[in-house]
Amino acid sequence: MSIEYYYVNDLNKLYNAAVGNKTDGGEYHTAMMEAHDNLEEYIRNIEHWRDTALQLSKNLGTEQNKIDNLEADYIISNRELLVKQVEIDRLTADNARLTTELAELRTVLKSKEIIIDNQEKRINELAERLLKK
Repeated sequence: MSIEYYYVNDLNKLYNAAVGNKTDGGEYHTAMMEAHDNLEEYIRNIEHWRDTALQLSKNLGTEQNKIDNLEADYIISNRELLVKQVEIDRLTADNARLTTELAELRTVLKSKEIIIDNQEKRINELAERLLKK
């Protein structure tokens, strides 16, 4: 049974004790009936707002759980992002190192090509000399 039932039941007992056998419709009786009706309505309103507060509290708990879950997801995502950032930094450093190494190899290759070109020219010159003789 609802709390409202107990409040209204107690209110009826108080009303009956106050009015007693005076049901003559007099001013006192009418005032007591009006007070009784007002108190019953007040109790119903209290019950309504209590139920509303309980529902809001329940909703708040649900929303707080959602917030807690989102915060946990954010922490995990942030951690994963930091790990990815470290990996990106490492790969960027590797890329820079390999780019520098490639540039050095190209320089070495060009110098080798120049040497080879010079040797080919020298061979051609020697071959022409030998052919002229």
